[in-house]
Amino acid sequence: MRGPWMALALLALAGVAGCKDEKGDQRREDEGGDTPRSEVKGDLDGKEVQLKHALVVSRGTQALWVHLSTEPLECKGIAPGSVTAKGTETLVALSLNPQLQPSGEVAWKIIRGNYSSGKSRGRVLDKDASFTFEKGNAAEGLTGVLQATLSEDKDKGKLSFSGKLVAKGCGERVFGKGPEPRPQKGVKVTIAGHAFDIQGARLLPEAEDGVTTLELATQPRDCNRQSYPAGDAGVSVKLEGDPPQAKHLWFRGDMLASNYNSDHEPKGTFTIGPVEGGVAKVEMHYTHKVFGFEVVLEGEVAAQQCPKKKKPEPPPGKDGHGEHDGHGH
Repeated sequence: MRGPWMALALLALAGVAGCKDEKGDQRREDEGGDTPRSEVKGDLDGKEVQLKHALVVSRGTQALWVHLSTEPLECKGIAPGSVTAKGTETLVALSLNPQLQPSGEVAWKIIRGNYSSGKSRGRVLDKDASFTFEKGNAAEGLTGVLQATLSEDKDKGKLSFSGKLVAKGCGERVFGKGPEPRPQKGVKVTIAGHAFDIQGARLLPEAEDGVTTLELATQPRDCNRQSYPAGDAGVSVKLEGDPPQAKHLWFRGDMLASNYNSDHEPKGTFTIGPVEGGVAKVEMHYTHKVFGFEVVLEGEVAAQQCPKKKKPEPPPGKDGHGEHDGHGH
């Protein structure tokens, strides 16, 4: 009888061990060693790929970066938008932006993406890419349905994928310290009826006399002309004349399509006060439609007065001739 009882005991121990391993795997998943299972399936040049693992992270705005992979992912060390696949892995990064529509509604869009798989890399996003938001955010995780195609070019490196996204939340990843917020409480900025909380304002005088650009953004600004993220929304207005009036307006930011800009006849009134402590108060009264988006700038902002832009030095011509006109033409 010893033999059969011994066999049963071994089977029982094996079953317990199997349960422990299974629970242990689940525990590691809950602790961040793995990710929830998405149901996103794809095809890379005829080869099936299962993008089962996904993370979501933000840069401090409403826009979200989603990383999908054939292999488990971890929040630690994730860099939004950066993809370097290892071994046989296929790794995808997508920027999902809630974009404001002329009606005032907000619709989620896949704005850009890229992938890495072996020697293949692609960042050309097809125009029919789509994302249907269900629920979530960067901290709590994200669910939705997506479909897209990324490719190296028209003939090769084409990765098409679609399905149910279930992404683990990694929170915010903000790299580097930017300017301090300067909340603008005395101003009303609405685009298509959607109000934006302005945290930064600056005046950027152009090299040409009598021309300056007023920038308003939901992210802080300073006089560094290098491009800071505009945050959810940024509006730039080119002012000309005396008194200054708006002659050109363009959008920036994750919630606004950057190709929306407009030259128009002088509109609105912008009264720029004296500079005190590096700040000039600007009284604004402006309403204008840009490609169907009604833009309202009303009230007073305390804008940082930045140095005047320098005229470019004319390049030396042959024999001292060939003078440059100094306006970038």
